[in-house]
Amino acid sequence: MISCRFASRMLLIALVVSFVLAGQAWADDVPWAHLQDEEFTFVVGFAAGGSVDLTARITADALANVGIDVRVVNQPGSVGVEAAGSVAEMPPESNTMFWGVPMTLFFEPAKRDTGYTWEDFEPVASLGGATFALATRPDLPWDGLDEIIDWALENPGELIVGGQGELTQTHFTVASIFDEAGVDYIYVPFAGGADVQMNLAGGHVDVGHLSLAAAYPLYSAGELKIPAHTSIFVERVDMAPDVPNVSEFGFPDARESHIMFLWAPQGTPADVIDPLSAAIGEALDDEEVIERLADQGVLTSYLDAQETYELTQDIHENSIPAFIEWYSNY
Repeated sequence: MISCRFASRMLLIALVVSFVLAGQAWADDVPWAHLQDEEFTFVVGFAAGGSVDLTARITADALANVGIDVRVVNQPGSVGVEAAGSVAEMPPESNTMFWGVPMTLFFEPAKRDTGYTWEDFEPVASLGGATFALATRPDLPWDGLDEIIDWALENPGELIVGGQGELTQTHFTVASIFDEAGVDYIYVPFAGGADVQMNLAGGHVDVGHLSLAAAYPLYSAGELKIPAHTSIFVERVDMAPDVPNVSEFGFPDARESHIMFLWAPQGTPADVIDPLSAAIGEALDDEEVIERLADQGVLTSYLDAQETYELTQDIHENSIPAFIEWYSNY
């Protein structure tokens, strides 16, 4: 006769086995099942702590939840150009991919020889756009963007603005505000948002143009003010609802799109790109992940490989000409 304790143990074992088998069946059934034994590397062209780095790491964590192993590697330098160039030279079978923004893949090659163009890559997916902002220290005598401009007009050549790189997409945004307003100011380029934040907090610049993700920790602690954000997607951002859009100050052309996307080396086969793209879509369809991204000022909007290609081609065709005109006349 079988004891009740033995029967209970056998039932528990059976339940555990059934759950394991059910999970294995689910894992074997997904389009990316054949990628679950491999490791991928996402190369980020900026230092840790900025929006590009943080979104890569959140996406890597989300992919782990659907069985995809991703290692994030930071390779900062020349607004992401060094990282993109190294990935462009990787063999397609390396599983090494570039996690970046249009500035690196479209704007920089449009103005100089970077050693690569967007045609050296295959689009994989994009997750949405990061929000950028103008930040300043609380000890300075202004609150709104209009007050900064008024002060700068009264004190020509004294305003120091820090941004990400020189003659870059982000520099173009700064120029679309302060040049348009007729301000005589000093622009100081930095390697990334973390550097802008550090130099702003340290008093080396008066205004910083950086991602909301990089500014928010000090902003929430009362150590920075954010007079305006530059998102093209929304008028107000949930994580900082009191911060107005630059369009409210009369600068609609300064609204910017910082899409976060993943690109693989040219020649990477479709049986890697398409399943990985599907896995990213599945991973991002999670409220906790969406909230983590929203906490970094990122509005989640997943696009697959083809949709990513179409969106970035629109940027290439419609935004690059204005940028090149500004760059050529700088």
